[in-house]
Amino acid sequence: MDESWNKLKTYIFNLQKTNYVDCLVPTYRCPNKSIRAHSIQKKGVLDLLSENGHIYRIKNELDRVFWEREGINKATTFKGLCNKHDTEIFREIDSNPINLENPYHLFLLAYRSVLREMTVLIDGALRNLQGFRKKVSLGLLDDEEPSFEEARMNGLFVNAEEFYEIKRLFDNIYLSEELSKIKHKTIIIENIRPAIAISSIFTYAETKVKSEDTERIILNVYPENNSLIVVFSYRNTDEEYIEARISNVIESKGMNQLYQLSKMVLRNCYNFIVSPILYRSWDEDRKNIMLDFFFKTATQDLINYEDERLFLFWDK
Repeated sequence: MDESWNKLKTYIFNLQKTNYVDCLVPTYRCPNKSIRAHSIQKKGVLDLLSENGHIYRIKNELDRVFWEREGINKATTFKGLCNKHDTEIFREIDSNPINLENPYHLFLLAYRSVLREMTVLIDGALRNLQGFRKKVSLGLLDDEEPSFEEARMNGLFVNAEEFYEIKRLFDNIYLSEELSKIKHKTIIIENIRPAIAISSIFTYAETKVKSEDTERIILNVYPENNSLIVVFSYRNTDEEYIEARISNVIESKGMNQLYQLSKMVLRNCYNFIVSPILYRSWDEDRKNIMLDFFFKTATQDLINYEDERLFLFWDK
């Protein structure tokens, strides 16, 4: 049995070097290999937050979470588009400052988050399938018997299939430029030191039992000119529901607004980074409280849980 598990570990390690996702260009007619692209802009955002080319992030691995120092060449990257189409689609916001008054800029910001999420879901489902097959071949699982591993594998494929409808919506908007189908709420918080950046998609616990019609919130957060930019994006058909869920952040002020945003991020987001200078200012107790909250909210709602240490910004 130990030999079989060692073979499995080696196999899973080698899987990390494999790219399962082809170029997700909207037309799906691209033979080129996908490249590693940043979901959070390297120039201007990662460069601003990093120290000696590194940032910190929370990593979830084998049912445990921990803070990890990571280089900005790898941080927040995903392999979802080839070089040609990544450059072509996002040239407008990669070559120019993001204009919060420009609906096309805001759409592209959200679209990049969607493409990353689709990539992660497809990649995760296919890696899980390969791992499941390897366990069966090593005699560690019986594919004729129901198992947790099989249920998890099936669940990952369902998640990817459901999210594909969201990706397809954004593809069609990109091709048709019907930008009014996506709504945005923006916040500019001034006089704040660089702290975090986020590109993530999430939903709330009460809607996770629904199918592809589940309301999803796209959240992008980044520092710019001594300010913090917060952009919520969502389908226009979800406007009433989403605005009720983000009102605690939109309507709050001052430190409480940053606290509400921090809780939202730690409860719901995976793809976010923290400035190393800020990270070192936190004591170990605060870092661990964040990790514990982040881990528990994967299976529990905890929307009413309060702890002032769940704060991802500079204390004033």
